[in-house]
Amino acid sequence: MGHRYGRIGAAIAVGGLLASMLGAGPAAAADPPTDVVLDAVATVHQADPDEGPIAGATITITVYRDPAAPIQTVTATTNGSGDATLGGLARPADGASPVLLDVRSDRTRSVVDANGCTETLSWSSEKVGLAAGPTIDIVLDPAAKSISIVCPEPTGAVQAATGRPQITPPSTDAAPGAARAEGRAPLLPIILVLLCAAAATVPLRGLAAAPAGRRRGPH
Repeated sequence: MGHRYGRIGAAIAVGGLLASMLGAGPAAAADPPTDVVLDAVATVHQADPDEGPIAGATITITVYRDPAAPIQTVTATTNGSGDATLGGLARPADGASPVLLDVRSDRTRSVVDANGCTETLSWSSEKVGLAAGPTIDIVLDPAAKSISIVCPEPTGAVQAATGRPQITPPSTDAAPGAARAEGRAPLLPIILVLLCAAAATVPLRGLAAAPAGRRRGPH
């Protein structure tokens, strides 16, 4: 018998040591007040005036009598129609004091375009202080929408790749020496023409003077 009690004592000691090493487990959730029933169902609808129903929005409902000490917080996600149904919500029992709800919707969506810019769209909306009941239909006001666009900084790789520009002269341009040669070339034919004309003029003048000399001879 002594050995059995010794083993039990050792097991208890080891368990205590492990508990001290691992720490205490999570505390149990506080029980709801005795005059509260957890059977209410809330249906929440969220839409955007431009894009219609908002799918994928996170709906958060906080149930309380004292905002500093909520009874419960429940979340759900809207479907393609922008609807979310949350069950098991707290409501007051018959004749009990009211229980209130705060409802909030949040949605963020990001898209990256071909230029690498990230466009982020965010929606948020809420209603507070709603009275809890067995069945609650909640249509949130059109969500406040914000848009932000963030583009990557230029890397400068394109500018470095261009290098120093090279200028190619047009095909009509020519070297300066060639231009001067071409400017003098038309003078040569003109000089030749003038020389030929001068050579032809001298014999004609001689022929015109000869008959006049012969006519003066007989006198």
